[in-house]
Amino acid sequence: MMAIEKGIAHRPGAFKQSNKEHKHGRHRSKGSINISTKGKVSVKTISKKLRKELNKEQRRNQALQIRQKKREEVLAKKRSLGGNEYAPFLVCVVPLCKNLDCNTALNILMQCDEEATVNKSSAGITHIGMPRFKQRFSFITPQIEHQLAVLDCLKVS
Repeated sequence: MMAIEKGIAHRPGAFKQSNKEHKHGRHRSKGSINISTKGKVSVKTISKKLRKELNKEQRRNQALQIRQKKREEVLAKKRSLGGNEYAPFLVCVVPLCKNLDCNTALNILMQCDEEATVNKSSAGITHIGMPRFKQRFSFITPQIEHQLAVLDCLKVS
């Protein structure tokens, strides 16, 4: 009754009893013994300590720790993207209509944060670093007339 209340299941120990078989009163040769065993070797009993058998609470705790470790690794990988030590996010700005201007959208993004550092390269790429969010972005605005250039920029970003 006590074992059921605590939730402890019975597990056979290292000193499990193994009963001898009855020999039927005849002497057997080595060959007949080898035939009956069919190459099987008796299993060595390993103590509970060597097996490192965990109880239910320890197994749960171990699974929880493994899940937490995996979650932390995924979050660290996500947080590292666009960070100070890593490459910035590459964003391709493509207007869906010919009368829309990408430069006005970029100007709005550049003015949204006072602390942001803005650099424009000679290649036409605008770099914006936001120290508050510890993120960096690079914006590309390809020419709409050249469809291959737009596709290349979209493929890279």
